Amino acid sequence: MPCVRRTLDLIGLAIGLTALGDELATPPSAASKAAMPDPLEDPIFQSDSNFPQQNGGSSEGPKFGENSKFSQQNGTLEGPSSQGNSNFFSNFSQVELGLASVGSSANTYSYSQADAVELAYLATATYCRNLAGWNCGLACQGASVADFVDYEDRSTGLRAVVGRRNDNTCFVAFRGTSNIAGVRADILAVVLRPKSSCSYEGRPCMVSASFQNHYDKAAPRIKEALNNLGCSGREVDITGHSLGGAMATLAAWDFAVSGINLRHTYTFGAPRQGNSDFAEAVRQVVTIMRVTRADDPIVLVPRLKDGFAHTGVEVYYAGAVSQGYRLCYGEDKSCAVSNVGDFAANLLGCTVDGSGSLCGHSKYMNEVKSGLMSSGSCTNNNAVAAAEQDILFP
Repeated sequence: MPCVRRTLDLIGLAIGLTALGDELATPPSAASKAAMPDPLEDPIFQSDSNFPQQNGGSSEGPKFGENSKFSQQNGTLEGPSSQGNSNFFSNFSQVELGLASVGSSANTYSYSQADAVELAYLATATYCRNLAGWNCGLACQGASVADFVDYEDRSTGLRAVVGRRNDNTCFVAFRGTSNIAGVRADILAVVLRPKSSCSYEGRPCMVSASFQNHYDKAAPRIKEALNNLGCSGREVDITGHSLGGAMATLAAWDFAVSGINLRHTYTFGAPRQGNSDFAEAVRQVVTIMRVTRADDPIVLVPRLKDGFAHTGVEVYYAGAVSQGYRLCYGEDKSCAVSNVGDFAANLLGCTVDGSGSLCGHSKYMNEVKSGLMSSGSCTNNNAVAAAEQDILFP
């Protein structure tokens, strides 16, 4: 059986490399990295793009340039003026405070590392089959949960844990890629389709057909679970890792336009979900903090050249958590997209190591969070869920 699994892993690796094609034919040198397809060529990353407020309004966005930097004061980053040139990222360490904001004085986005850790625990818990009594080992220790509903669609593999915390705030956590078939799905989800009731500047939003189909099937049951848990009108957080991050992004859009009281949306290692019009439309209505790592290959797929673009504010960890993070807007070449030349090596680390210890995709927040973002952080993972746990199998 280990040999069969290893063979499937290597097949998945081969498919992934084929899907990336000539973009990854050879690892680029420093000079060739500078010449790689520029993500800022997309109209939404040009100097006159709008930078939306969290409440759905917009203000003139940051101007992209070469030399200006953010200043760090009292745990926040003073955002760029809407006049003049500024490069919309900053390299800084705020491990003790773990709080940063980006944007102009009229338009600020905040990232809290403490919130990220708690939501990362919730995302990890979705990999645990047995959540009875919210007692699943390391994955369940990072959040205090009063009640929850566990939804799984066996036909698509989508799983969402919908819960209410002890402080009566609520959450939806989506499970991520849990096997090599899921890795291939992340890589090959390149068929775009129009997204209903979504447009930007008169152009229809385009999203991954497979991602959207999976979410559309689950959405009514997830909202029903929120209502049954008494979450109507309460603050709701959304999170997810890997494929779950893609589902979390689609849910954030859906919740925002549906009037659900959305508080935080944090994703970890999410693949791209749609085109640049979808990315900009999302930014008009909701703030998404998209946490990435330099050694995570999944954040690089589907490809930019296939018409995809990331949305949200990227929180980029180039190394260990203790080394700090960088906040980026869109497809900033100083953040995760700069690692396209390391895709093959990073994917290899995720496919040949069954424990996940060599896979950056599984190691989010791991210096300040116990356990990997995988079923390895769960106890009794193969047990049948107890009767008191609500499990919905359509």
